[in-house]
Amino acid sequence: MSDPGHARLLVVISYYNARPDNCLRNLLMSMETCKAGVDFDVCLVVNQEPGKTMGFAFATQLQYLHTRENTGMNIGAWDLGWRQHQDYHCYLFLQDECRIVSHGWGMAFLEAMQQTGIGLVAESMNRRWARPWKELEQKRKGGKRLAGAPDQWMGDAAFYQTFMRQHGIDPGASGRHARALVWGIPGPVLHKIDGFLVGASYAECIAAEIAVSRKIEALGYHLGQLRKQPFAFIRHSEWANECKVQAERRASAHVLSRLKSIFGVGHNR
Repeated sequence: MSDPGHARLLVVISYYNARPDNCLRNLLMSMETCKAGVDFDVCLVVNQEPGKTMGFAFATQLQYLHTRENTGMNIGAWDLGWRQHQDYHCYLFLQDECRIVSHGWGMAFLEAMQQTGIGLVAESMNRRWARPWKELEQKRKGGKRLAGAPDQWMGDAAFYQTFMRQHGIDPGASGRHARALVWGIPGPVLHKIDGFLVGASYAECIAAEIAVSRKIEALGYHLGQLRKQPFAFIRHSEWANECKVQAERRASAHVLSRLKSIFGVGHNR
């Protein structure tokens, strides 16, 4: 790791100190055991619960530590981290529930962010929301919840669009966006979008999450998943099942393909 200010990559970690610190400890440890492949600095931003103190002395790999009022959830913490340190080439935003699982993670994100026209690189795109807004709005009427997020109704799509328009952001044609778990964003792009919106409620925080993707694409940049498989380098504890489901789907597709080639299953005779 380099001296503060000399690395090209700043890793900004959000942490809510009302939760146990074991996930944060595991993340910091994984950043040491899995080689990044590039120099990087680390900024920890703590969403501080009133009356709650820090649980442990943080590891030496932290270049920066900030505390703030617990507003805006992870994106609120990420926004402060960027605003305090705006001189880096690229930024990697992580939740404390993340864990590095593959060597070369820093290099992979840095190279992806430096590609022409790239505005955001994520470990997981929310493909379930890659549908026209009208279709998402209708899901509420059918009483269907968004798979993978039981407290989040697709029917809130109308509110999300209104929130974005109120902040001068074009919602675009669909709700396609990168999940706010792991985001890699080039510094110049962050300057152009002036950081992130900070929501005052849960619904506003979800809208702010979607707004980042919509605002970046509205400027003509591309956003997408780092690898075809989600969570290839950095995983999240609450989304571990997503990796399993994707693997099972690929395995099923492979078996079906083999059956077709061997027995002609599905072929016209």
